[in-house]
Amino acid sequence: MTAGPAQRTAVRPDLDRLARGAVLTLAGSAVSALATFGFTVVVTRGSSPEQAGIFFALTGLFVMCGALARLGVPVGLVYFLSRQRTTGDEHLMRAVVRHAAGTVTALAVGLGLVGVAAAGPLAEALVGTREGGSTALLRWLSAGLVFAALTDVGIATTRGLGALRPLVLVDRIGRPVAQLLLAVGVVLAGLHSALALGLAWVLPWVPCAVLVLLWADRLRTGVERRSGRTGSTALAPGQRAAFWRFTAPRSIGSIAQLALQRSDIVLVGALRGPRDAAIYTAATRFLVFGQLGASSITTTIQPTLAQLLVQDDRSGARSVYRVATVWLVLLAWPVYLLSAVFAEQLLAVFGSEYRIGSGVIVVLSLVMLVATASGPVDVVLTMAGRSSWTMANSLAALTANVALNLLLIPRVGILGAALAWAVAIALNNLVPLAQLAVSMRLHPFGRSSGLAAALAAGCFGALPLAVRLVLGGGAGVAVGTAAACTCLYAALLWRWRDRLELDSLLAMRRRGRAGAA
Repeated sequence: MTAGPAQRTAVRPDLDRLARGAVLTLAGSAVSALATFGFTVVVTRGSSPEQAGIFFALTGLFVMCGALARLGVPVGLVYFLSRQRTTGDEHLMRAVVRHAAGTVTALAVGLGLVGVAAAGPLAEALVGTREGGSTALLRWLSAGLVFAALTDVGIATTRGLGALRPLVLVDRIGRPVAQLLLAVGVVLAGLHSALALGLAWVLPWVPCAVLVLLWADRLRTGVERRSGRTGSTALAPGQRAAFWRFTAPRSIGSIAQLALQRSDIVLVGALRGPRDAAIYTAATRFLVFGQLGASSITTTIQPTLAQLLVQDDRSGARSVYRVATVWLVLLAWPVYLLSAVFAEQLLAVFGSEYRIGSGVIVVLSLVMLVATASGPVDVVLTMAGRSSWTMANSLAALTANVALNLLLIPRVGILGAALAWAVAIALNNLVPLAQLAVSMRLHPFGRSSGLAAALAAGCFGALPLAVRLVLGGGAGVAVGTAAACTCLYAALLWRWRDRLELDSLLAMRRRGRAGAA
């Protein structure tokens, strides 16, 4: 950042609070990523590539249907509940939450019934067969759709009320760990089918939904009690219209975003078969580690950005945006750079036949460097009230992704899917970056972000590549290089901790105690 001393002092309390939240969600995201990755290893090692492909293709459809059922409501809840806490409209919270939850429940139940009724034809279209448990798995996934959607509604409500623990404890730790433990139990019991693994994946959403909804209700009641204003139970027509004016464009955008992330898996399964779908999914699973920082930081800054922008505090929003981008680069670039250099060694974790997906890792890792350098651009645009812009951007990226997938997958297989996704990722980040710069004069670039990129590129790009060219790419070389580069990186971050705003993270505990006092 290039802010002067006065500006930095003004925004310091917000940065410290964001740092505490980011560290908390980062810890939960780390557990989630490890559990998710472990689940993928269990699926690929514990079943045939064909059964693994059936599982990945059908759960990909489940995730896209979940996005459709949510209708963008989670982002709308975070936005409106954060604003209501700022503007003194706490009495509207109950009505907003009930309206959102009722809408999502109705749509999720409807989609689930359609999925149960049409499970056979859908399974045949997606994975080429109704056998192998694919039809039964699709029915179970359809039945679990409402619980997954309501989990997201409950989590969004707690985030809008300023609480991060439900997100971390239930969604980032509890559910993924439960899924992993159930999957391990299923494989140890000798059950290697896509159906058995799918049940282990979908069932934990049931207790998670119940828990977060109860937690959200308790938090909302506490906020209303402290404000001294009794909450209404229904929104007026004008209030409902305001909610959907913001949320409807975002609902289309969120559906497009999830389709952008999962449609390629479904299309690979439909066009190339479940075996290629399994290899492609395994190759893309390494992205989850690079997205740890993004998920944690964007989750943390959403309510703060909404409050700053509703007060038209452009300076505060610019500071939060730039510092968040620095942290994102510092956390994500090392993962993506190492993944690109040692792609084949990473894929060996899933089995020797998965090594052919190394090109996918290289392509996607490189484009994610560009995406990360743009910062949480979509979140900033959304919290600024430009949800219709994010919708248009997501639809454009999804259109490009699907068109390129249909063109490239039949010709070059899973590498074509990776290239299509890379183009879509670039569009989905560079277009909103330009929109923010032109419309609000907000951008994430500065000397701090340049320093962060240079440190990460040198330690995890140039040095590992040189080591590999000299010593080869064995597993031992990869592990040793990663360890040595991490030590060097840590020393350099300590040297430049003030310029990189890491002092907020390092002082987290001390400042947290002072704030509590």
